[in-house]
Amino acid sequence: MRIENINKSELINILKKDLHNLHTRFIQLYDKYFDNTEDIVVGSLNRVSFLEKYEIIVKEMKSRKMNIPTANIDRALFSQVMTKYKEEFILQKPYPNEHSARLQSPDMSHIRVRRTKGSGKGTVQGIKIPETISIIWYITRKDGEEIPIAQALRFPIDDWTEKAAKKWLKDNEIEYKEFEPAKEEKEVTKQLTIIPMLKAEDEHIVCGIIYEPDEEDTQGDFASAEEIRKAAHYFMENSQQFHLSHKEGEISVKVLESYIAPDAFVIEDEKIKKGTWVLISRVLDEDVWKKIKKGELTGYSMGGIGVRN
Repeated sequence: MRIENINKSELINILKKDLHNLHTRFIQLYDKYFDNTEDIVVGSLNRVSFLEKYEIIVKEMKSRKMNIPTANIDRALFSQVMTKYKEEFILQKPYPNEHSARLQSPDMSHIRVRRTKGSGKGTVQGIKIPETISIIWYITRKDGEEIPIAQALRFPIDDWTEKAAKKWLKDNEIEYKEFEPAKEEKEVTKQLTIIPMLKAEDEHIVCGIIYEPDEEDTQGDFASAEEIRKAAHYFMENSQQFHLSHKEGEISVKVLESYIAPDAFVIEDEKIKKGTWVLISRVLDEDVWKKIKKGELTGYSMGGIGVRN
């Protein structure tokens, strides 16, 4: 089977051994061509399309309860899936502290999303966009060529009031489908704390809550126990990566235990709700451990997972 022709319906009737061989083939192709670059095309597939085909294979193997060995390609797939979630989050609602003028429907087909400050040498609807306005671009593909299309304009409240943004749009005759004022940030209703009892001094071990079911987070969103369970399992199977504040590079932390609370219980006066994702880890990074000891780092936070409707 040609990798370009892989789809869900084609895989239904394939034998398990052939499906396993196809999975192995994708691992080998990824390591050979895509591991250190995004510009290579294999057959007619670029890196994004290649990983999308691989995801179809993985889902089919999981549906048959097959053993799936992990490889470099699985980390790449996880990263791409998380990026897609983040991009969809960007498109559905404006970030806190910026107004949004939607130019195109979010349902329009696209292969990825990009954000820029201003339009540079280009234009949007014939108008040069200043750097104080951000542009959300759909990247589409036609006849093998990638084409950027402006999906939305974002107006930071540090530079633009709602009235000024609407006036700029009117003065420049920008046609838009919908205008959404900046969303006010909501306060966190429950801190995600590291449990003091398990901050083991000599072993650099910490225990904490990743996510509680039906509890509002820093973005005003929440997740069900089932969604949290799926995220926890996906993290263990495909990622186990840790970063500082969702921004800096990966830090050295090892997972010791990860589990979903089967029932409500209490640790050192910290109430753990049934369905909560709890993580115990060993911090190998000395600088990070010092920040934990000083109280500068007080908890885990799950980032980039979820689409806001």
